[in-house]
Amino acid sequence: MLDGLGLYREALPNYERALAIRENTPGVPEKDIAQSLNNLSTVYDHLNRTDGAETLYHRALKMRLRLASGENDLDVALTYSNLAVLCYKRRHYAEAESFYARAIVIRERLLGPENLAVATLLNSLSVVYQAQDKSGEAEQLLHRVLAIRQAILPPTHPRLADTFNGLGVIASQTGALLEAEGLLKRALAIRLARFGNIHPDTARTQHNLASLYVHQDRYSEAELLQRESLATSQKLLPPDHDELASNFATMGEICAALGKRGAARAFYEHALAIYSASRNPADALILEIRGAISRLGVSPRRAE
Repeated sequence: MLDGLGLYREALPNYERALAIRENTPGVPEKDIAQSLNNLSTVYDHLNRTDGAETLYHRALKMRLRLASGENDLDVALTYSNLAVLCYKRRHYAEAESFYARAIVIRERLLGPENLAVATLLNSLSVVYQAQDKSGEAEQLLHRVLAIRQAILPPTHPRLADTFNGLGVIASQTGALLEAEGLLKRALAIRLARFGNIHPDTARTQHNLASLYVHQDRYSEAELLQRESLATSQKLLPPDHDELASNFATMGEICAALGKRGAARAFYEHALAIYSASRNPADALILEIRGAISRLGVSPRRAE
């Protein structure tokens, strides 16, 4: 499927047509319409069209709750999970935690606690914890996820790469840099073998490993990885996506450390423009980037 390859812009018209056909064809089961709503919502979400995604997710949830006569249904759990992703992107972390917790309860009840679908939600909840600097809680969840996945999946499965990547990020945040490098390299090897270079998951791990190298002052190694990550992100992500801004900012930091001041300024200003479009001027990331530009000895341009 196109969206599974990260080609969300190309997937969009297919899902819009599918929803229109189902909504306008008499006799189509409401369950199928809810599925189309959910699919289109997910594509909107990936394209940062969050208002449209939220509206459709809630329409799908209302249908699914009615069809299931409550929450005892895997489709309901899926919609809760998707709403959690949306809340996470908006940095509404308490809401994201709540939606994930409801989805986990449903899946554990219906599938059992050692199921891969449960592990997927636990992994996602760990990401929400990481965003709130709850590294201890996140690490506990990820070790549970790793145990479930290693018991079921082959050692080169991409879901194991997800777990290694998450544990690597936590190890980096807590100063266990050698452990972090090993985990991130394991994740990257799996993702490169399975997906190749042009895939968002590959780009994310390249970015995480490059960031680790920055912390170790290994700027030449970091630059090679970060340029690959940035090139992929520019191909696959919308131009206003936060992940793209993060890639630009890291590239700016690397170039500044290598004495490439003009390039550093350009990368920082790309990041600043993206962040300024969706964040308060006093946001920590915006202030951090403005400070970095100031240290280059130039004044940041006003973001358009």
